[in-house]
Amino acid sequence: MLPLFPLNTVLLPDGEIEVHVFEPRYTALLRHVEAKDGKFGVVFCEDMKNPEDTMTEYGCLAEIVETNPYQDGTTLVLAQGTKRFKVKKVDNKAKPFLMADVEYLKDEKDLDMDDPLIKSAEKYLSVYRHFLEDIDPDVVNENMCAPLRPEKSFCLIDQLLIPEEKRLQVLSINSCKERFELAVKMLQVEVERLKFLMTEPEEESFAVIN
Repeated sequence: MLPLFPLNTVLLPDGEIEVHVFEPRYTALLRHVEAKDGKFGVVFCEDMKNPEDTMTEYGCLAEIVETNPYQDGTTLVLAQGTKRFKVKKVDNKAKPFLMADVEYLKDEKDLDMDDPLIKSAEKYLSVYRHFLEDIDPDVVNENMCAPLRPEKSFCLIDQLLIPEEKRLQVLSINSCKERFELAVKMLQVEVERLKFLMTEPEEESFAVIN
């Protein structure tokens, strides 16, 4: 059984997440996983007040990288996503926190390095990166400049500043090629959106106040 940590953000494989643990049940979860293998499941949850009924069935296994306890008893946890899973059954009685029987999902390695899809993704990512640099250089990280590889489709999607619902889509996709295709479509939409936002109107209209 895997301890579950419902959050209002989506963790992807190879991605990192910071969690401020302060609720008693999640403090108990943290102590539980630290005493074992340091791993827990992150599932997206729409309503944190009612996690069991609003969490998604797909999630990502997280492994603790670092913990920073504070004097007030809370803890800041840095964790890294490792692999995807699908929730099969939830147990809300065994522990103060949720436990689940999960099925780990395997990737279909159906994309080669010389596939035109890789080049297309690199092209749109480069344009996307340049737009972001003009808007706010701080949001551009070194991963955006790293070469793309077929097995790193999650890293590509993790670079996009998109709603959590869109990030969630990729967790259920086993095909690397399908994930890259989805990422390219998302990049195209985001590039057009940023292009629109950065386009200054040629004429300004002024309201006349009587």
